[in-house]
Amino acid sequence: MRNLSLGLLLTLAATGCKGPGSWEGIWMVQVPLQESDACEPDIDENYKNASVPDEEEIEEGEWVYEDDTKVSDSVFFVQVLEQGGEIFVFVGDDPYYGTAEGGSLTASWTDFVDTESTEEHEQGYEFREVASAETTISLTFTRGEKGVVGGSYDYQTKSTYEWSESDEWEPSDVAFQQGQMNGVAGLYLENDEAGGTQNGANDDDCDGGDCELVVKTNCKDSVPVQVFFAGDHDEGMFQGIKDANRPYGGAGGGYGYY
Repeated sequence: MRNLSLGLLLTLAATGCKGPGSWEGIWMVQVPLQESDACEPDIDENYKNASVPDEEEIEEGEWVYEDDTKVSDSVFFVQVLEQGGEIFVFVGDDPYYGTAEGGSLTASWTDFVDTESTEEHEQGYEFREVASAETTISLTFTRGEKGVVGGSYDYQTKSTYEWSESDEWEPSDVAFQQGQMNGVAGLYLENDEAGGTQNGANDDDCDGGDCELVVKTNCKDSVPVQVFFAGDHDEGMFQGIKDANRPYGGAGGGYGYY
């Protein structure tokens, strides 16, 4: 059960409606706890004696267990400012850009990190690791009938992790016998034969000249939100309530804060 509220805070601030066509003001955002679907990675590899494990099949036993828990929504405040045709959204001390079109306002932000590292020995051994991760959080508020504001919070994360390593090398040259990929390969692959996920110095463990492993994810979640106008931002009102929030389940509910 992923607590999406944190992401919400990052973008929810993008909504308000002070007057006709305006979203400026302070808004209280109410977010229900939503159970997220499992997100399975896509794995590609070239190990000879290892493979991607099949999804586990749950066998029905003699007992059937059910667990149904309902908790109250999470609530927090955001501020929207409009200046010179631009929309600025604040969640706590974090600023975001927003866009308004028709009766909807959308705020979004994308965080990304791309890294690449390579270790190459003069005798021919090479280890390479590439990581690319991107998370986009967006919130859309839409005015409905009689001034009711609803919308949705959308969260998407994409990642690609790649590892490659020389399949064979002279341990006396590089001072180690076991490959650097062994640990990560053991996390994602299962042995078809003894030692199938292990890359040894003088062993032909993978197809081709290198051992390769690529893990990709593309996970999405969406949760509906309700939004209530809380007032103007004059006289430092938002400064006094920007950290105010109510966790899922209320105080002591055990579900944590946004």
